[in-house]
Amino acid sequence: MLLRTLLLIAVLWTVVPFEIQSQKVKNILVIPFDRFEMHSDILLDDINSINNFVSDQFYVTIVKYISVAFETNSNEKVNYKIITEADLAKIRPSLYYNFIKNSAHYSCLIDSVNKSTLKEILNENLCDYLLTINWYRIKQKKVSVKVDSKKKVAFYSSHYIDYDLFTSFGTLIREGSQLEIQVQVNAENYKKMGLFTDDLRPLYPQLINDITGNIINVD
Repeated sequence: MLLRTLLLIAVLWTVVPFEIQSQKVKNILVIPFDRFEMHSDILLDDINSINNFVSDQFYVTIVKYISVAFETNSNEKVNYKIITEADLAKIRPSLYYNFIKNSAHYSCLIDSVNKSTLKEILNENLCDYLLTINWYRIKQKKVSVKVDSKKKVAFYSSHYIDYDLFTSFGTLIREGSQLEIQVQVNAENYKKMGLFTDDLRPLYPQLINDITGNIINVD
């Protein structure tokens, strides 16, 4: 009986660490998209007019809302942290964004980033992975909306992001393309063209959940 108990304890002793390791939280440092990587079919003046914004206030607001969504939608399996401006300045000159040849994915190229610097930044932030939001794409389209019992064709927008996930060694291990965000169009909001930031804000948590669902099982 004693021998059986000791054998059971030995088995549990070897299994538990593996279970703990498999449940280890993934700490991910996030780089939001650069202001030059906001691509829009709709003029900035029109976007600002809808929001009563000036200059690059739309960009600043969207980045703020997405950053808050990342940090407030962390959980026991995935923890997000937004990179500081000071840390980003160390690697920003070496980040390049472009389409990969024969691909619809808009990528972040970090080959030129000093790997020691990247490792140092991740270690200081207690993170194991780097997630880059590569661009924010606003596409204009036509939609049909019912206004005063009549169907009306109006210009509207859909918003998309692409992202990449890297290890601390700079190895690409996961990517996501054309994740869509769109405000549901109706008779009250169609003139805002899906560009009003207060309407967009509630949609970003689901965007983060979609990203989390795609990367949660990476090693």
